[in-house]
Amino acid sequence: VGAIEPFIPQPKAIAAWLVAHMAPEAALVTASPSIVQLVVFTVVLLMVGDFARFFIHYLMHRVPALWEIHKVHHAAEVLTPFTAYRFHPIETGLTVLAVSCLVGAANALFVLAWGAGLEVITLFQANVGLVVFNLLGGVLRHSHVWLSFGARIERYVVSPAMHQIHHSCEARHLDRNMGYHLSIWDRMFGTVYIPQGREEFALGIGAETPELRGVTASMLRPLIGFVKALAPDAERRSPETKPH
Repeated sequence: VGAIEPFIPQPKAIAAWLVAHMAPEAALVTASPSIVQLVVFTVVLLMVGDFARFFIHYLMHRVPALWEIHKVHHAAEVLTPFTAYRFHPIETGLTVLAVSCLVGAANALFVLAWGAGLEVITLFQANVGLVVFNLLGGVLRHSHVWLSFGARIERYVVSPAMHQIHHSCEARHLDRNMGYHLSIWDRMFGTVYIPQGREEFALGIGAETPELRGVTASMLRPLIGFVKALAPDAERRSPETKPH
């Protein structure tokens, strides 16, 4: 991510550009916001960013060409915290761009409504909500440790167990639990799967899993599959490129 970020506008830069073109006078309003405004601003930006991540992830599973890129992540045969960084650069770039655009647009709306004095409530220089979610087992999502929050909580929050199920190659689990922190998006899109107890399942993407072992294969094969999936006759010629 660090290598890509310099080439993608940050949310604040996008917000500033939008405000400058819509109502530049709003940027001059720097009155101290109330605690309620700060909390609302922090929560909304957290939810917008989470939805952006979910929607790009959703498209990765639904669009054949994008699935070729996303296979790199799902080809993991063992889940460890390092799996959270196993992404093709194209996917990373698209995700960062989506988050920047949506969060930047939401930020601009708040500036237009309440002025430019708003700041996200942070902890360790990150949105306090993100810190809380990560403390609630975020590092365990990509691990062998089964941690479920129970059905009531998992209707709203993604547990490590739910994301581990997302990496399953079992038919009942395919294209489920694509949310990042919040499971409300999966419920809205009909992709939620809440486990009723501990489940056993295989990981990976089936027969193609060995083909994506190694750095070179993980970088080049998805590009070839991406191009093939974009071809006009891809549906007929390469059915294996279809996503789950």
